[in-house]
Amino acid sequence: MKDKNKRWAIAYAEVYEVLKYVPRESVDKIPEAMLKMIDIKRDKTYQVKLDFTKDFADQDISSEARAIFANIYTDYWATPDERADTNAHDEQLSKRSERERYKNMIDEEEYDNSVLGFHISGSILEKYIEEGKKTVIIPNGITSIGDYAFNSCKTITSVIIPDGVTSIGYGAFLNCDNLSSVSIPKSVTSIDEEAFKGCKSLVSIDLPESVRTIGKWAFCDCINLSTVHLPNHLRIIEDGTFDGCVGLQSFNIPKMVTSIGKWSFRGCSSIISIKLPDSLEIIEKEAFKGCSSLQSLTIPNSVKCIQSNAFWWCDGLTSVIIPKSITRIDNSTFRACSRLNSVILPETIEFIGDFAFYECNELTTINIPKSVLHIGDEAFNRCTNLRKIELPKTITDIASNAFSSTTVIIRY
Repeated sequence: MKDKNKRWAIAYAEVYEVLKYVPRESVDKIPEAMLKMIDIKRDKTYQVKLDFTKDFADQDISSEARAIFANIYTDYWATPDERADTNAHDEQLSKRSERERYKNMIDEEEYDNSVLGFHISGSILEKYIEEGKKTVIIPNGITSIGDYAFNSCKTITSVIIPDGVTSIGYGAFLNCDNLSSVSIPKSVTSIDEEAFKGCKSLVSIDLPESVRTIGKWAFCDCINLSTVHLPNHLRIIEDGTFDGCVGLQSFNIPKMVTSIGKWSFRGCSSIISIKLPDSLEIIEKEAFKGCSSLQSLTIPNSVKCIQSNAFWWCDGLTSVIIPKSITRIDNSTFRACSRLNSVILPETIEFIGDFAFYECNELTTINIPKSVLHIGDEAFNRCTNLRKIELPKTITDIASNAFSSTTVIIRY
């Protein structure tokens, strides 16, 4: 191992010396972190001898140095066409085997990646370890940002993720309080659970169309997040994805989404409007609980199930039309929607659950369709302005306290 390390230290010394004679505009294309690594890892006692009468290809330097230059060329200097053309690459700088040797050296962790400011295993960025920087540029060659890689990095304000990264791991940027900007490339296909949870300074997120999955709680408690663009091909909004994002004001659910998970938008108290797509089939429990500024809502005919507490404390909501695809108003679905004054129930409704319209103070009347068989405990309790209601004679089960604390006149 000592001999290997010595060879690479000499190689870095050779690269360092050659770069002195490379045009500045080319050197500037190499990330500062990599230049720093070359300087630190080089053997400062080794005397590099260059022959200025010869081209680069004819210089007497090690194969390791050529391998390093092969990577520099491919990653930072080559045009897109040259990157694709391996033959041109081989002719201009290095044999492909040399590039592979350098990659293998990285994979086997034969040098200390910490000098780059990151701990890297193969192509996985496992940990960011350099504190103090505000802007972080993740090196090229990374394909995955590991679990908790930037967890609680308080100084970072922006992160640039290079093309080639396909996944962002569990809690990768968890509680990065000052992170306000992140650039996500078109290569990313998955964002894991809690990836950006608690990023309190993040104001916008633009996810490319390549993203297919977003994990639970991915943007939970991003309290200043005001603008979000989700990919059109997204099918599920997972549990708690935007829970506690109090800065969100409007939101368009992608047109292919079929499920909105539990607590997805809970506590998003600034959302005024939200457009639900015709593909949507299920709204899970507490999905919009506490969206206190939500004023209008159109539930599409595709929705087959609205779970309990889905719109609890949406006290800005004034009207709602339930589609014919729904057969149940579950427990506490519209509880404490204090400004709700218009509810239209379809002839398909059979079940109105406990506390379904509890404390809907502005509700003055509601049609109970003939299809309803059950009205649960305190379903309309404290609907203080409810004056008149007609119940179908076919109803089989109605709780004795379903209309308690009201002055409603019930007719059959």
